[in-house]
Amino acid sequence: MSDSSNSQLVPVIFVTGTDRAAVVDALAKEREDLLALLELVAGAEEFSGPDLQAVTRALDAAATPAMFGGNRLVILRDGVTEESLPSLTLYAKEPGAGAVLLLSHVRSGRSTKAYNALTKAVRASGQLVEVAGAPSRQGDLSSYIREASAAQGLRLSRDALAYLVSRLGADTGAINRVLEQLHAACPTAEVDLSSVTELVVGPAQAKVWDLTDAIDGGSIAGALRHLDALLREMHELQVEAVLINHVRKLVRAAEGRPRSSKDVETALGIKAFPAKKVFGRVQALPFSRLVSAHRLLVTANQDLRGRSGLEMRVILQVLVARLSVRIGGERNLRRAGISARS
Repeated sequence: MSDSSNSQLVPVIFVTGTDRAAVVDALAKEREDLLALLELVAGAEEFSGPDLQAVTRALDAAATPAMFGGNRLVILRDGVTEESLPSLTLYAKEPGAGAVLLLSHVRSGRSTKAYNALTKAVRASGQLVEVAGAPSRQGDLSSYIREASAAQGLRLSRDALAYLVSRLGADTGAINRVLEQLHAACPTAEVDLSSVTELVVGPAQAKVWDLTDAIDGGSIAGALRHLDALLREMHELQVEAVLINHVRKLVRAAEGRPRSSKDVETALGIKAFPAKKVFGRVQALPFSRLVSAHRLLVTANQDLRGRSGLEMRVILQVLVARLSVRIGGERNLRRAGISARS
């Protein structure tokens, strides 16, 4: 939080801006700071809009004293709508005691009179966090990426910087992810065009990495969330190709029985950073799991071509969930109620 000395006294914090990635990042930072500050062992009570029932439940939770005393943290994401604004404004004017209500909203279009009333009430009783995204003008965007890369300890060459500006645009989430990956992948602070083009082929590629990383990590919920984001930019059959290539890469690496990530580099013809990730995954998996994952792809391929009669999106959702179990390890089996042989 911007002022941790009195944040316990701030009953309402409203994080807002026009850039969704920037708002999400700022909300996560506020959440982390508040959990540490308020020492909430049980965590936060979290709700997501935009339906009015979620808003009502969040406001009821914030207005209800904690059962055993102490503070409560209530988070409401994307709950600010024209329908909910009167209730939120009324709460902001008379917030509950012993609770912090953390709101987030991505603005689009011009602010309405009702929205301005909410921000006025929040300023009076709490804290308004207005998040700036990346600038839209190319010159300003170049400066933004240069400063963000410097914060990662990187120095981009002129052509590498121009490439990132043209490929990523003002998507702050993609910019931050790519710079983190460059920081991990580049052995020196100097980053040239070849280093950038090896890792970056546009915002969709960042979403591909997010999806495959979630699958490899066994996060079913995360993989489904990243699948949904990727399907906004790619056709279902393109996403199928992404999954096929990912599993084939793991199978090829495992078949070579690598002893180090260097062996994976040689076998697949890839750079050191992705080779380390592939080697780590292959080392953790029995080969039978990869065979099972390949069979899932074969079945899904037939279904996507009409055998099952299901929508393509549904078929991919089932496939991604199953791959997260097969490739991501055992830990989600009991939680998801899925048999190891299903």
